Amino acid sequence: MDKPIIAYDRFDGGRRQVHRIVGTVPPELAAFGLAIIHGSRLLRGGVLEQPPGFRRSFDFYCLSHLVEGEGIYHNADTGQSREFHAGELVMAMPGTAQLYGGNASYYLEDSICFCGRTADALREAGIIADGVFSCGPVRRVGRIIETALEPTLFAQLKAATMLQQLLLELHAENLELSIGGSSAFAALLVELRRTPERWWTVGEMAKECGLSESHFRRAFHAYTGMPPKLYLDRMKLQLAAEMLISTGLTLAQVAARFGYVDPFHFSRRFKALNGMSPDSYRRHYRMR
Repeated sequence: MDKPIIAYDRFDGGRRQVHRIVGTVPPELAAFGLAIIHGSRLLRGGVLEQPPGFRRSFDFYCLSHLVEGEGIYHNADTGQSREFHAGELVMAMPGTAQLYGGNASYYLEDSICFCGRTADALREAGIIADGVFSCGPVRRVGRIIETALEPTLFAQLKAATMLQQLLLELHAENLELSIGGSSAFAALLVELRRTPERWWTVGEMAKECGLSESHFRRAFHAYTGMPPKLYLDRMKLQLAAEMLISTGLTLAQVAARFGYVDPFHFSRRFKALNGMSPDSYRRHYRMR
């Protein structure tokens, strides 16, 4: 991570502030899809004091992990305002009008600013979003900054990889906190993979998790990002693809292993997911 490449522009008589990238992201990091453009360890701030109507936004992504103190978060776009505490983390997405800082106390943070198409894809998938999230007392953001302070390309790529891993972990951890019963979902997914020949109904899956069907559908989509039946279909076909290139079983035998009575129906579904027929897939990917 080199020198900061962020500028602060004020508009509307100082009532609107935009933080923007003015430097150039190294082409290797741009190609990688994720670049850390600035980081601060144990940056100490005071109580948040801004005039009424003040709006601040970033042209990039930002994480602020509150290490010590008490925080306050305002999102002018949604009207959300809430206090948060040490061990919690603020995520700020590009373009969102938001403010955060000390709340009647000092604010000691580890923060990272980053950009790239991988971050855009994570946002689009709902993996990262504006708001306050649990992060825990361990200085996970600080560790990434420490790595990014080394200017070598290897260190920059390593830090970006650590950041991507942290974003995925935070999503999983906070999802578990928000929906509850996540261990039941994890156990269900194991059971689905253990019995790939079975066509589970939504009612059977909901019963396995101890939920009503309507609650299960919502919670399952939040946990996996897709409806239960689509997940089941994709899981079967991905496992079938692996079996096609790792065994000598016939197409009908592979289809039967995953509950498809009709091999022709299996072939149609397989091609819809993978873009080629099972026979073509086997010829193309099987190691010789």
